[in-house]
Amino acid sequence: MGERHYVELGRAILEGPRLLILDEPNSALDRRQTEHLFTVLSDLKAKGTSVLYVSHRLEDVFAIADQVTVMRNGRDVLTSERSALSEADVIDAMIGQQRGSLFPPALPANASTIRPRITVEGLSGGRISGVSFTARSGEILGLAGLEGSGVEDLFEMLFGLREAQSGRVRLPDGYGLPGNPTEAARRGIGLVPANRLCNGLMPDRSLAFNIGNIATGARNWGSRRYSPKAAIAAAARQIDALRIKGLPDAPVNSLLAGDQQKIVIAKWLETAPQVLLLDNPAGGIEAAAKRKIYALIRQMAANGCIVLLRSVEPSELTNLSNRVLVFHRGRVAGELSGAEMKRRTVLQLTTTGEMPEAERPKKKLVGAMA
Repeated sequence: MGERHYVELGRAILEGPRLLILDEPNSALDRRQTEHLFTVLSDLKAKGTSVLYVSHRLEDVFAIADQVTVMRNGRDVLTSERSALSEADVIDAMIGQQRGSLFPPALPANASTIRPRITVEGLSGGRISGVSFTARSGEILGLAGLEGSGVEDLFEMLFGLREAQSGRVRLPDGYGLPGNPTEAARRGIGLVPANRLCNGLMPDRSLAFNIGNIATGARNWGSRRYSPKAAIAAAARQIDALRIKGLPDAPVNSLLAGDQQKIVIAKWLETAPQVLLLDNPAGGIEAAAKRKIYALIRQMAANGCIVLLRSVEPSELTNLSNRVLVFHRGRVAGELSGAEMKRRTVLQLTTTGEMPEAERPKKKLVGAMA
């Protein structure tokens, strides 16, 4: 996906534009590719090209913009030099009121819903080799890694899209890896893919059909025939709960990106999954929708779900996760928790596979005094 975006960008740049309009140009790019993009944009700026850069990644806006404009409900609600703004100023303008932190605090776990954990031992296949970890009920386990580092392959194996070559996996129901996505859904495993329009939604179909069809196929009891009446009821529940701006019979492609992403998550909420695989779930959506999705992730974990969260934004991983596993060239380069979960540490492990010198455990000298 990142290479496809590069092709689109290259096609536009080769035209030698005086004004280059970029709408979420790095939504599918990892950190290294994003830094390369920023270098290209700096060169274009130096040559006299004006760049209109639309993004919901605030750290990117503050990294490259000279001036910031916030649009909300069709109006310009804030325009200022970037140097005069803080991220909190921009978030407040995007949401419409002061809401505090973008990331909600952790919720207390519901002890009555405690379930077994995921155990992965020496898993190999695709681009991963010898991966081992555990993920506990009620935990948000962050997964970091550049594109091609192996996180996508791990998700595909856990969801039955790719066959493992070796290793052992034990899922919450006590069995191993699913053979296909239908089996995964019926065993309580849900996947929110990185590309919602290609892999997560049927854009031409209604909200009701998108939300209701997964629950029908994942059912292990009763009839598995699709019921329009049941689908409309499910859609009405999720529209109300997630504040989706659309009616049950509206086509998904008529909605804003944030509401589309809510639907991708809502269809799995109807199945009450035991395991939820989230691949960059807040990519390319507005701040208010991000905050709602972050709250949903917190709530799912509090209800006992095992959440595996992959994100290209280190701030999401460090603010939402209980622990972070960093993948580098198909292997787990490190596990971070507590005070170790810093943006700089995640970035260095992601790009080099090694901990920053300051974070490495100090070797105790033989004969040193206690």
